[in-house]
Order: sequence, then structure tokens, then C-alpha cells
Amino acid sequence: PLRLTGAAAGSNPFRFSTKRTEDGTGLVLYEYRPYSPALGRWLSRDPIAESMVGTLGVHGHQRGKSVILLARLVSSAIRELQYSTELLNEFHMCRNRPVDRFDILGLGNEWYSRGRCCNSSQGEEWALVSEGEGETAKCYWKKLEPGECIGGLFSDKDCEGMTCGGGFYVVKPYDLTGYCKTPGCDRWPYTHRRWTPEPDHGNPGAEGPRDRCRNIDPTPPGYKYGPRRQCCDKP
Repeated sequence: PLRLTGAAAGSNPFRFSTKRTEDGTGLVLYEYRPYSPALGRWLSRDPIAESMVGTLGVHGHQRGKSVILLARLVSSAIRELQYSTELLNEFHMCRNRPVDRFDILGLGNEWYSRGRCCNSSQGEEWALVSEGEGETAKCYWKKLEPGECIGGLFSDKDCEGMTCGGGFYVVKPYDLTGYCKTPGCDRWPYTHRRWTPEPDHGNPGAEGPRDRCRNIDPTPPGYKYGPRRQCCDKP
């Protein structure tokens, strides 16, 4: 990168970057966002694309390599991406290895572990959604109409779990997607995750809504918990 002072300033004016380096700190100044070569990451969040909704102010740095990165995560994630693959470039940490390094202070925190919930049944179900960080963090119930999904990779919403056929099921980060396909009939890996206010209708030790969101009402508006259907007891 370019330097303003010192021997390096005049030795070779045609550098690899058009951005200047601050001599005192060694930071490469990308105008609105400084980058530290020593740490291998940006020092602040992206102020342009911070909201992650609507039109994104994306500035790709390594175009064309995001598909390689997605393949390393899991092939099914490619089909479920909600945004353009160029968005992945915003998370890259440079330091000569842009494909498998990420900016942990970038557009999202732990974007790779956001739960996703889909209602594949014929009736309404509810998703327990967390959003924001720190003082702005909040949890709420979101009604899912048939065919509706929420959360997932690069989303600003994390689905902590969902109802399905009278029970609540935790969705863990690396499940990729939790589906409610056959209400009341548990399917792997959710067989032992069914929770209800009545212990006899759920599984001992199963996580409930308040295990994920402490102050949430464990029952969605108007929802009725109940026992499994008989088919769940069949192999």
C-alpha cells in the first residue's frame, strides 16, 4: 500500500493498493473503514451495509470465489442463500487468504450459525425469533404461514425454534433448517426435542422457549400445545 512518508513513499509509487497506509498505526485506510494488516481484519463494522435489509451497499473484494467458500460450508446452503453470493465478499479477511478467512467484525455476528425455520405443513405454526445484539437484542414469536420461512445464512434474524403439531422444537445452529412437515409426528433429528408445558406430552430435558429467550411467553398467541399423534410411536 501507499505510504505518505519515509523511504517507501517514493521508491515505488505503483503499489498493490490505491489506499494509503497510516505510518503511525500501520492501518490501511479504506476511507470509511480502516483495515489492519497485522490483525488480518477490519476494525469496524461496515456503515453502509450494516442493516442487512433492503438494498445492500456491497463492496466486493474477491469476486468469483464465493461459490468455493459455500461449497466448503455445505452444498445445500447454496440453494438457500437469501442474498447474492457477492455478499460473502464482505466477510472476507484479507491477509493473503481471502477465501477461507472472515471478518468477525463485519456485517453480521456469527452469520454462519443463524437458525432457519420453515413451515412445510398445511396449517399455521410459530417461529421463535431472536434479533439484534446487546441492548438491542429482542425475542418474539413470528407466525409462519404454510410455505413460509424465516432466518438462515446471512439473515439478521435467528430462528431459535418453532412449533409443530402442538409441540415446540429447538432448532440448533448447524441443523441448517428446521422444517415442520408432518405436525405431531417427530422426524430425525427432532425426535427428542419436543417440548410442551405438560411434561407428559414432551420429552424430559427438552429445551423450551425460555431456555432460548428468558423473558418470552412460552406459548405463542392463541397456540395450543398437545400430545403427539399416534404415528409418532411407529418406526
